[in-house]
Amino acid sequence: MKLIRVYLALVLLITLSACHSTGSKIGSDILASSEISEGKPTYNILEDTNIVHVDNTQRIVTLKSYDSIEDGYYITLSPFTADITSTLKIYNATYGTIYIGDILDGRPKINDSVAKVSPSKSQELNIIYSEVAID
Repeated sequence: MKLIRVYLALVLLITLSACHSTGSKIGSDILASSEISEGKPTYNILEDTNIVHVDNTQRIVTLKSYDSIEDGYYITLSPFTADITSTLKIYNATYGTIYIGDILDGRPKINDSVAKVSPSKSQELNIIYSEVAID
């Protein structure tokens, strides 16, 4: 009988400790770009630009855009929460309306919104990712 009470107390303790939330986001340690920015900035989202393919093994992303995309740093935003999901570097490697970029941070998903970073943020990212080059 005492053993059953001990087991019930342990189960209750484990359940209560598992329900306790720390308030941290999963993967927040890999999103350096969201830690750099102050507050909740607004982004200039590229309207006709979509992520059509993500390769997490080679860390590349394929974008489709009917407008021309300049080389540089971009972020991806979740279409539901507007949280930053990744940081990308897009190169002048284009095949018509298809663009290729490197995933620098985070985990983008297909259909995430794409936004260009500000010039000051671009300089910050240039310092962090100074040795990024296309193969």
